[in-house]
Amino acid sequence: MWSDESNIELFGQPGAAYVRRRPREAYNAECIIPTVKFGGGSIMVWGYMTATGVGVLLLCERRMNSHRYIEVLEEVLEPSALQLFDEDVPDYIFQQDNAPCHKLRAVTSWFRENNVRVLEWPAQSSDLSPIEHLWGILKVKVSKFKCTSKDMLKTKIRDAWNSITPEECFRFIASMPRRVHAVINAKGGTPKY
Repeated sequence: MWSDESNIELFGQPGAAYVRRRPREAYNAECIIPTVKFGGGSIMVWGYMTATGVGVLLLCERRMNSHRYIEVLEEVLEPSALQLFDEDVPDYIFQQDNAPCHKLRAVTSWFRENNVRVLEWPAQSSDLSPIEHLWGILKVKVSKFKCTSKDMLKTKIRDAWNSITPEECFRFIASMPRRVHAVINAKGGTPKY
């Protein structure tokens, strides 16, 4: 199971639309579509994937710290893992990136106390993390829409996440041996894909 956070940004849309009205014609607010200029903010998302598909996607309104991360693990990961793996004590290995809040004592203690095995993972190793490719797909899918508000962006993010197929997730995970081999051939450097 791979989890990670990513930021998806709301950018102003290229191009312009012109509206003409007759002289002395009243302004009608219902006919106006708001635009976003020079960036409209970003939304942090936390999600996970397995070889059988994507899991729950959480749109994070607050900054992620160790306390918030533990809340996410308790509120989202634990129930989802039990449902996904259909066991009292699921047998999976959890992979996360090395974000500072993931490595703090409170978080590592939570994993130990809850019997969650965590894959040791080198820092700055996104070449080997299948979920990084998933974030790329998500960003491409969302960028196709002209989001004019954060609420619209949230809706499009959820829609794009839910459209990711189990086959896509399986393909990313099945590519792991090839990607590990590429990193070895690059002597630990960034491989050329």
